[in-house]
Amino acid sequence: MSQKLFLILHGWGGNKPAHWQEHLAARLADAGAAVHAPKMPDPGAPDLEAWVARLTAEMQEIQANSRGELPTVLAHSLGSITWLHYTARLGTNAGRVADRVLLVAPPYIVPQIPPIDVPPSVTAFFPPPVAPAALRSAVGETVLIASDTDDYSTFDQSSGLAQLLEIPIHKLAGAGHISPYYGYGEWPWALEWCLGESELPPRPRDTEKENYRNMAFVKVMNAADLAPGSGTVVVTGPHELAIFNVDGEFFCTENTCPHQDGPLGDGRLEGDVIICPWHGWEFNVRTGKSLYSGSICVGHYPCRVENGEVLVDPIPAPAE
Repeated sequence: MSQKLFLILHGWGGNKPAHWQEHLAARLADAGAAVHAPKMPDPGAPDLEAWVARLTAEMQEIQANSRGELPTVLAHSLGSITWLHYTARLGTNAGRVADRVLLVAPPYIVPQIPPIDVPPSVTAFFPPPVAPAALRSAVGETVLIASDTDDYSTFDQSSGLAQLLEIPIHKLAGAGHISPYYGYGEWPWALEWCLGESELPPRPRDTEKENYRNMAFVKVMNAADLAPGSGTVVVTGPHELAIFNVDGEFFCTENTCPHQDGPLGDGRLEGDVIICPWHGWEFNVRTGKSLYSGSICVGHYPCRVENGEVLVDPIPAPAE
């Protein structure tokens, strides 16, 4: 491993254990790397100045203890936008602070008309500063990675940002917001790139995901461990799932609420409706459909009980 120092920046809401950044931090630590993964203040309601101050403090700590080694930075979603604010404020005379930077799925938000699921404070991050000279001065190599199916930015918008920043962009087709909800739990390419074992362009998760999907039904828990009228969270393969017991009948959905990634398995179950513990969004656990809007749904998986074991098919059920 040529580099041993890494900085990982999460987006709004923070990361769940299944997020590729969480897997990455653990794998890099196992490989003997120094990993900085600061938790930003109040991740559910981000404040621009507080986030930049937290990042600045982390960078100062890195610089004080790294003996001149520059970190590799992997920023996701709003973490990418925070990095742009940080480097723009450094200007062009501060010198180099990072060796390589991946800006993964930076969102594109018009402050006057933000998406309905975005905390109001997030609008202060936009528009992000466009300071290509400061970015070049601060970083040896910056690359943007985006999808053509991201709910928070079209690929054209991401390409426009990359052009203004004068950096290359790579597309991950069909990868959504490049988060666990879209299949990006553990992301082997990101680890290989960090360790110098893979190069750009990025490799999607599809191959690993399809291999897992060939496994058919897998055991996730014992039925006796989940009381009727309750739910729980399980992790299997690349999936973090929520399992629900509705009067002895078991159902399975993605654990991540599409609103702000709240843990559905920790929510309150009322009949066959799960209520997200963060903001109260409601979903039918039989179909995955939102009670708020028929166009919003959470992935749901075939689930059955055999010999006292709860079994789940890792291939999502078709939308109903």
